[in-house]
Amino acid sequence: MDYNLLNVPLRTSKPIPLGETLKELINNQYYQTSAAFKSDIEEIDQLRNDVLSIEPNNDGLALLKRYYVQLSSISQKLPDYFMEYPWFGTLGYQVTGPVALKSLYFERINIAYNIAATYSIIGLNEPRATGEGLKKSCIYFQFSSGAFESVLKLVEQKPKELTLPLDLSVNIMKTLAKLMLAQAQECFWQKAVSNNLKDSIISRLAIQVSQFYDEALSMAYKCDILKSEWIEHINCKKLHFKAAAQFRLACVAVAASRHGEELARLRIANTICETAFREAKYNLPSVSSDLESLSKVIKDSLRRSERDNDLIYLQEVPNESDLPPIVTASMVEPKPIVELTSPECAKDTKKYGRILFHDLMPYLVIEIAQAFRERQDSYVVKHIKEPMEMLTKILHRILAENGLPALIDTIQKPQRLPNNILEHCQILNERGGMDKLKVFFEDISKLRHKSEQVLQNCVELLQMEESENEEMKRKHGSQRWNCPDSSEASADVRKSIQALEGYLKQAHDGDQVIWNDFEQLKPLLSMMSAPNSTKLLEEFVPNSKFVKLPPELNRIVNELRANVNQVKKLESQRETFINTVKVKSTDLSILPLVVSHYKKLQKNNINTITTESFEEVFRRQVSNFDSDIRFVQKHRDNQIELEKHIISLVQQFNQLRGNIDTSQERLNALQLLDDAYNGYLDVVNNLTQGLGFYNDFTGKANDVYLKCQEFYNFRRQEAMKLEREIYTIFEQGKSPQKKQQQDQAPDQPKSEVKPPKGNSGELWNPDVGIKFG
Repeated sequence: MDYNLLNVPLRTSKPIPLGETLKELINNQYYQTSAAFKSDIEEIDQLRNDVLSIEPNNDGLALLKRYYVQLSSISQKLPDYFMEYPWFGTLGYQVTGPVALKSLYFERINIAYNIAATYSIIGLNEPRATGEGLKKSCIYFQFSSGAFESVLKLVEQKPKELTLPLDLSVNIMKTLAKLMLAQAQECFWQKAVSNNLKDSIISRLAIQVSQFYDEALSMAYKCDILKSEWIEHINCKKLHFKAAAQFRLACVAVAASRHGEELARLRIANTICETAFREAKYNLPSVSSDLESLSKVIKDSLRRSERDNDLIYLQEVPNESDLPPIVTASMVEPKPIVELTSPECAKDTKKYGRILFHDLMPYLVIEIAQAFRERQDSYVVKHIKEPMEMLTKILHRILAENGLPALIDTIQKPQRLPNNILEHCQILNERGGMDKLKVFFEDISKLRHKSEQVLQNCVELLQMEESENEEMKRKHGSQRWNCPDSSEASADVRKSIQALEGYLKQAHDGDQVIWNDFEQLKPLLSMMSAPNSTKLLEEFVPNSKFVKLPPELNRIVNELRANVNQVKKLESQRETFINTVKVKSTDLSILPLVVSHYKKLQKNNINTITTESFEEVFRRQVSNFDSDIRFVQKHRDNQIELEKHIISLVQQFNQLRGNIDTSQERLNALQLLDDAYNGYLDVVNNLTQGLGFYNDFTGKANDVYLKCQEFYNFRRQEAMKLEREIYTIFEQGKSPQKKQQQDQAPDQPKSEVKPPKGNSGELWNPDVGIKFG
């Protein structure tokens, strides 16, 4: 059939192992068994395969709608990223892709698009030679426009991390929605013509057709992938109906004996037709024929009008600016598709069978439980572990500032190594000593280098894409090579890379601080962790002579010793306490509470699930640690008194010591060993945190690299498509559509236009429908 309207071709895909992937997903992540959903899995898998080969009719439309409603339902139960969906683009000169995105949302967009495209195909296939056919076609195009507006909303509301292909861009959706609306208005106009409505009415309908096409054209110019034939088709239609509207008002003017206005409007219409002919290159044969028919009628009428006005009427011909504008009459609007705008309501109609995976727990519930698990761990660290460790660090600092326990060890044990020094050496060896630290530093260095390499790969990939784009721009010229600038297209991923580079630099600076601390501690730690550490330490720590203390001073020293021992005891108790709380936190699973609360929400008909809906569950969960937090508070209160007592005893000691000789060399040596041990603990703690940071960072860097790869592959596909289009234009010198026109038989008759009939009140009778006017 020779159509003078356009339909949107269906996007295509290929089969995917949806059923098998769903089985694996449910078994691994849902705490439910896939066997309970066997029939659901088989049905959704078959449904997807069926929509890949639909016929563009009402049965195919019903199948697409059913799949979309089911997709919308299960998207509330499944993670968006559980598998890839490959889709081919069909708007360009040839099929492109596939673009495979790991997103259920992407699948929904494509199915919604095909619903809109199917409406356009059905509308085009309606026999528009009858009034009933025109009415149906008009309705279908309105539904197509409404469906494309729904796709537009999906595109505009897409997740930020989802990068859609260009043929699913906002501008494409706006263009298609307006194009379908223009074609619906054209069908209404054609029915008005066939019903011989007044010229004034037909004129208003025609100018609205032109306006809709103009709105579609303004958006089409912003699209990089639409075929030139489509853009010229839309432009020709815009001009055609603009001229037709002027012609119809010319008919109204001559009927009212306003011959000057008639002539003015015919001249305007003729100029518009000439513009359309100049700008037309690749129009469909039927569109060119329509334009030629209209132009012939206008030219004939213009010659007659000029002759009559010059010889008979002699009326002044007004300027175009003096003519009243044509008032539009819109008779169509985008009709919403309930399956797209309100899939939940469509689901409740029972038209699409039972809702699949009804009893499957929403993945959001699992994600909330996982998030609460992480929040619970952070809560324990923030309110229990870190405060308790900080209390211990404060005690160590107070002891170090007051020279303890080195001071009392120098007095009480002047000629042998103190027990605490020997204990520190033992702990060092148990924890791996210097070898452990070296492994830590090597692991961090490897992870840092790996992270740097991943980021460098990201940068190189973007540089490669930019270089290739610049090369193609030099090769084809910036006017033909109209791909978006690389820096602009990759702005989001570049921002992610820069943020990660900033974090990595900060981490590297922190690593250097830790390394410097380690270098300062290294000689002492090497000595303390050596196999013959006792001998080395005895050589390092000088002996001092025994000093007999006065009774009061001896009491103070003994109290200081007791307090130092109390600090060690507290440190041990706190380590045990922290480990106990960690075990408690591990055993306190929050998932059963979240699931129970979800079922409670369902019973109360609360279907909208958000994290805020479960905050009550989290508060109840962390209340299990209230007694532990009180225990930390009790330690804090008791420690304040202990700190005051230690400081007071040291002050009393300094007041009473007088001329008592305490070897400063021995005191300094013991203090250095104490500081080295505490420094070792700090380095180990910092390195442990560093390993955690780099492990997390590597995962994030790999995610960004995957985005860079997706961006690079997408840009290469778009570049290859654009280059093919450029070569097609240059090699053929014409589009395939134009070539098809020229290959038609030269003696193929053109549509004839009937001449105007006598004085019947109308200058002509549009009994050929769409053929002109």
